[in-house]
Amino acid sequence: MADKIAKRSNLVNNIITNQDVAPSTQRMRGLLRSCTQNYKHIFSSIARDKIVFSLPAIMRDMGNGFETYEYYKKFVQELMVQGFRQFQLSNLGAMGLFKGADVKWYADYPLYCLNPLSASKLRQSGFCRYTLSPEDDNENMQMLFSANADLIIYQDTPLFTSETCVWANMKRTCPGMKQCSFKQVTVENEFGDKFMAMNDRCKTVVISDKPFSLIHYIPKLLDAGQRDFRIDLCWRDYTPDMIKGIFSGIQNRTAIKYSTMGNYERGLK
Repeated sequence: MADKIAKRSNLVNNIITNQDVAPSTQRMRGLLRSCTQNYKHIFSSIARDKIVFSLPAIMRDMGNGFETYEYYKKFVQELMVQGFRQFQLSNLGAMGLFKGADVKWYADYPLYCLNPLSASKLRQSGFCRYTLSPEDDNENMQMLFSANADLIIYQDTPLFTSETCVWANMKRTCPGMKQCSFKQVTVENEFGDKFMAMNDRCKTVVISDKPFSLIHYIPKLLDAGQRDFRIDLCWRDYTPDMIKGIFSGIQNRTAIKYSTMGNYERGLK
């Protein structure tokens, strides 16, 4: 099961500079992709209090009767046995996997937080932090800035997930998971917009060819009171030079070329 692993660190906030960010809130969770088979070998005990495992937004029930979601329950239990206690959730159903365990929950952006009532409800439900929606606009977003809020300033937002493989449909044949070499394909709609359709264990995840980025708005966001920022590098195959360019943009407050701001400036419609 290929999952996202969120690593909390002060790297991005240190790049933004200590003068801009209060030391008590110097946190950022950059997202990385990994395989659960390797997590025991990747992380030392020192890092376990800085790692947040992000569970999938879509979890299919692989059991039946009373033995529901056993695969995910086993995955979570194995992580907790290893000493991991921080988890990022993208749907409310995942809360039932923990059976009252002493863990910290972080609400990711699919748990829509677009007004103060939703933020309050997430906190009441047991989440220690919530993530502001990349679909939000500037005016509405500022009402939700707080010490408990994370703001995504860069990511490839999944537009939708399909249970069918786009490549198999195009080719009208499927060689099977073990023999399949398909990774991604660029598709275009009738308006000329381009998208990347990617293979995710025989599902299709579609992202825009333009990443979402608010990096050049960091000074204004800081002035408005937001202190915790996040970048997400999960879906696209980023090279070291590409990552260097993103962090250089954070340091210099420059716009990322060929990116989109979503609704941030144009407003909610």
